[in-house]
Amino acid sequence: MDTQYLDGVFSTVTSYQSKLSETLASLKRATIQEDKETTVATVEDILDSKTIETNDKLTTTSISNESNQKTNDQIGGEQLSINDSIFRISSLDKENSSIQELPLDNTNFSENEQNVTDLLGIFSSYSETSIRDVVKILSYSLLSGEFLTIEKFEEKITLLIQQTQQLITEAEDSIHITAALLNFTNSIIYCLDEYRRFLQYLFANFSKNRSEDYFQIEDESIDTIPDLPDELQNVIRLFKLVLKVSRKDLLINSDPSELRNLALLAHQVEKLKNVQQSVAFALEIKLEFLIHKWDQRYKRKNPESSIKYRIGNTEKSLNGLKNNISKIEEWNNKIYYHYDFCTDSNKYGYYIHDALIKKRKGYSNLSLLELHGLIKFYKDFSKSESELKSIVEYLLDTDFSDRHNYDQYCIEIIRNYAINNYFSLISENKSHNLDKYQEIYLDCKSKLNHLSNNYFLQMKYLEYVLERIDDEYSKSLKENLISVNKKYARKIGEECSSILDEYYVKKEWAKSHDNYIVILPYEESLVDVSSIDKDLPKILFFTSFVLPDYKDSIDFNYSKIRQKFREVKALTSVVHSLKGDLQKLEELNKEFDKKDLKSIEIISLFTAIITFVLSSIPAFKFVETVYQASLFMLSMAASLGIFILLIFSFTRGFSNFFSKQRNWLVFLVIVFLFIVTSFSLISFENKSVNGILEKSVPNRIEKNSIDSLKKDLGIHTKE
Repeated sequence: MDTQYLDGVFSTVTSYQSKLSETLASLKRATIQEDKETTVATVEDILDSKTIETNDKLTTTSISNESNQKTNDQIGGEQLSINDSIFRISSLDKENSSIQELPLDNTNFSENEQNVTDLLGIFSSYSETSIRDVVKILSYSLLSGEFLTIEKFEEKITLLIQQTQQLITEAEDSIHITAALLNFTNSIIYCLDEYRRFLQYLFANFSKNRSEDYFQIEDESIDTIPDLPDELQNVIRLFKLVLKVSRKDLLINSDPSELRNLALLAHQVEKLKNVQQSVAFALEIKLEFLIHKWDQRYKRKNPESSIKYRIGNTEKSLNGLKNNISKIEEWNNKIYYHYDFCTDSNKYGYYIHDALIKKRKGYSNLSLLELHGLIKFYKDFSKSESELKSIVEYLLDTDFSDRHNYDQYCIEIIRNYAINNYFSLISENKSHNLDKYQEIYLDCKSKLNHLSNNYFLQMKYLEYVLERIDDEYSKSLKENLISVNKKYARKIGEECSSILDEYYVKKEWAKSHDNYIVILPYEESLVDVSSIDKDLPKILFFTSFVLPDYKDSIDFNYSKIRQKFREVKALTSVVHSLKGDLQKLEELNKEFDKKDLKSIEIISLFTAIITFVLSSIPAFKFVETVYQASLFMLSMAASLGIFILLIFSFTRGFSNFFSKQRNWLVFLVIVFLFIVTSFSLISFENKSVNGILEKSVPNRIEKNSIDSLKKDLGIHTKE
């Protein structure tokens, strides 16, 4: 972008310098003419005195000659220029004759004086016109924001100041034009100096090379320029309003007093609108949108509110936007969708439909305004960690070094915004363990730049960690409190405490600085108003659609986190102080549990033995041999052993019971007995069956013989 407006100031000052030189030359000629006429009048007086001497008829020749010689000595050597002719007076006779030849006019002196007055009047009028022109051009330069895109713009302002100061040096020998020249130089230098001070503040706080000063003290500027006519004073006042409105655009906040400040500026512009109508109109557009943004922020907190205020006897109200300007309407829609006035995901998806289509060709095809809309979409409506991560990677990996300094600053700010939203979405996922979450936090923190000392990551991290730890304490059983406390005591006492301190420092910085979450680049922040006033340049809105933040919400959010931290820390302190008592109580409980288990085990053991003995007595009468008795005892021992193992397993737990080697040995012995007994019983059963079968064969033969004998004897038997 060319320095069209600043070049215009250079051109106007150069033209003024030429006019000054021309006027000085004309004044010099008029002054010389006046001096000539004054000299002629002096010669006439001398000649009149000589004529009187002649009429007195001097008596001696020597005296007459002496007088003539004296006259020649006094006058003969002088050269007088009258009407561009040079003559020499050599004798009294020649003087007398010359007096009759001089074209003297008694009105010449007054005419030359009038010429000087006219020249001064013309120059004074030219000076006033030049003041108006230069101040108007400077106003356009400020409104257009050309200073953001031009390298060493501040140095150019300094050169202009030096060039203007040199005008005084050129005219230091002339007392005639002092007033008009001083009015011009004082006015222009004052405006340029105020412009430069604004740039110094802007670049110190809103640029990639911003400095983190503890505080900043600026010199107070004068309100009026001495001896300047009221009309020109108003021109200067209007320029100061341009500076004030530009600063207010950068520093707007949500405090109720801010509305009063904006309304006061609008009222001052209204009173000066006839001074330079185009400049005043540009300020009206800017103030109207700033007031609208303040109202939108206020309505988000107080939806049903309706604000009225009074200027003098006139009641005013906030009626929204009056001027139909396409860019401002676009930003107004952005405010509606971005600041949660619209919560319908379908409507928001339709709103960013074009951006979603352009995204398919790559993020480089999107403006930062469109990219900002996608971040909102994937954070709140179509939640996607992967999409947000890809946007973050694009912003971090893309080289924007070819952009000018202010645009690079804006890109750094939106990088932070994307990282914060990505981390915020991750914080909504409660499945992350604290170690993994801390790793993500440190990774996101390392990617943030230093331009915005934002506290968002610290706030989200503490909110997540403290809530998780508090929940774990709440859900833990009494006997687990010590282990939970041991797990998190250091995290609370050291890590969270340190992050809370960091959070405090950052939130205090945010309260005293302009902590914007996003600022659009230069080209995207320009508003074309040529449809309403074709003479106006595109107007720069520093904060575009971004609403001012709530200063009170900063402290409120911090107080909630700090209170939660105190509660969790107090809980850990209480558990730590009761750690000894809880350990003793836990040991006592374990001892009681052991005693109870032993009692249960003993009772179960005796019950089992008695049960088996009592149940086995009736069966013991069928034992006929020692071998049978041994088998019976083995089977009863194996069954009793298995029963005891089951009792110990249930009372002490399978894993605890089998953790000792001796228990495994006992188990193996019992299993071995069980197996041996089982095989023995099976073998015994087989032998018993065979014995019975063997006994049954002779008995059957004898029976058959008896039956045959009875049959032969004719004895009938009953079957």
